[in-house]
Amino acid sequence: MQPLQPVSGSDLQRFLSAPEELLQESVGLQLAVASFHQTPRSLLEILLKSPDEQVAEAASLHVNFAGEITDGWQQAVDEILQQRQLGQNDRLAVELLKIGPVPPCFLSEWVPSERLIQGLRNPQMPLRYRLQFLQRLSQEPSLEPRLQVAESPETPSAVLEQLAGDLELPVRLAVKFNPSSPPPLIELVEGQYAVASDWNTDSEQLAILGQSRWAWVRLAVAQNPSATAETLMQLAGDAVYKIQLAVAKNPETPPDVLAVLEEHQDKTIQAAVAEHPNATEEILHQLFPTQQQLLKKRKNLPATILERFFNELTTNQPIWKNKELRYFLLKQPNTPTRFLAELANIDLEALRAEKLEQAGSTPGISEKWVQDEIGFLTDVAEHPQISVEILERLAQYPNSHVKLAVAQNSQTPEQLKLRILSELILYAEDNIKVEIAKNPETPVYVLEAIGQNESYRTKLLREIRRVLAFEYAVNANSFNSTADRFMSNLKHQTLYPNNIVVNINQLMRLFESPDFLDIMTRTLSYEDTKNELSLLMNRFLSEWTEMLFGLSNKLQEQVVTDLVRILALINSDVKNNSR
Repeated sequence: MQPLQPVSGSDLQRFLSAPEELLQESVGLQLAVASFHQTPRSLLEILLKSPDEQVAEAASLHVNFAGEITDGWQQAVDEILQQRQLGQNDRLAVELLKIGPVPPCFLSEWVPSERLIQGLRNPQMPLRYRLQFLQRLSQEPSLEPRLQVAESPETPSAVLEQLAGDLELPVRLAVKFNPSSPPPLIELVEGQYAVASDWNTDSEQLAILGQSRWAWVRLAVAQNPSATAETLMQLAGDAVYKIQLAVAKNPETPPDVLAVLEEHQDKTIQAAVAEHPNATEEILHQLFPTQQQLLKKRKNLPATILERFFNELTTNQPIWKNKELRYFLLKQPNTPTRFLAELANIDLEALRAEKLEQAGSTPGISEKWVQDEIGFLTDVAEHPQISVEILERLAQYPNSHVKLAVAQNSQTPEQLKLRILSELILYAEDNIKVEIAKNPETPVYVLEAIGQNESYRTKLLREIRRVLAFEYAVNANSFNSTADRFMSNLKHQTLYPNNIVVNINQLMRLFESPDFLDIMTRTLSYEDTKNELSLLMNRFLSEWTEMLFGLSNKLQEQVVTDLVRILALINSDVKNNSR
């Protein structure tokens, strides 16, 4: 700021007769005249009209115009300072706080609260400034400043009254034990809170307390499930964030209030709405772009939301291979039937080829992997939106657990159900039979059949071993079965003449693998069983080459073909004898 231009009484003489000419002079001269202690009122009145605000203000404050202030001068000065555009230098003001009094209006809103707290400890700070600092600190969002105010014995009662219902317990306790805090105030606040948090409080009282000046009391109302929709709607617009969040989490908050909160900019409040059981389909659609992860956790999503997830998560591969999408759709009770149909549409042969390639030279493991891969079809069969058409498709998959789930579904046609149960009691694993027996809906004749039948697999493997091991004379005319006759011919006409001994244990290890047993335990015709076994045999060419070492390729192929026919015959015989 430039120093004032010096003036004297004689300088004013030329303006006394023509005061208006003073406004034609420079701003510097006008300000000097307005600040000169001998300037008469007549010239000051002219300077009030100056276009320069600083000149006009100096003239208005001049003692010859405004008169001498005897009372309330400090307040008058503070008001003027607050109205002046002083420019901010927070760093300088904070340094001055350490050694002398600094008017609060000199400190911008950006000054950290801890600096203001330091200013409170300055012994040079006038009481009126300390009170202003206390008032300002009581409005701080962080805990420590408000706690300092609540503990200070200088804090005015109006500020203590405000903090008596603070959301933070340490602040409320500090107010409660502050010697300046009147006991009736604490009793009033705690009494209101007790009523507001009581679920038996009637709605009218809650509506009144929902307008309490204390945020702690309003928060209790926002959390109370007995609050009416009108009260909750009012609190949804409260200025305090925690109260808005409490409304979003209140289990009784109705959809129209949630619709208001859904538009809130805060992600935490949006998340609370996304998790709320009363959120409508429309609200969920509004939140879908930003709250997908939380929406996935809901247990009863509408079909339209599931459609959006399906469109978001689908890829070029079949959806049954997308495990994340598959799991999500199967746990949702409203999943559209067409999605279940896609999940049930598995190219089994392509899957087998894929797993066989992965298995390499490890026999038997590929079929186990296939079984593991299609195990989820059990959940498809148990889904509430399943259709009869899909159940019929699922019944064709070579998995006992899936078949059992189809049989136990109430929508499955009775004829299909009985056919599946009849198949399972003959060929399924024992744990499946136990599940069938435990089901109270299982027909009596099925239960009786379970008690009478030995495990089909046990019978089948025992018969295969018997046929492989039994030796007939070269010219035998009588055989136990057609399979025995073919096996005897294979030994005497091909294997023995080429010095090849049947390694029964090695063959049994191959035939006991899930790949072979799965084909033979399915309800296939003799020809279908033979065709599938032929395809399977070709996957184990290396094993056959090792076992039939010394035979030409043509003879090896003939031996494999004969073994396929023998296995198919044994399988057919055991099935017929098990009925």
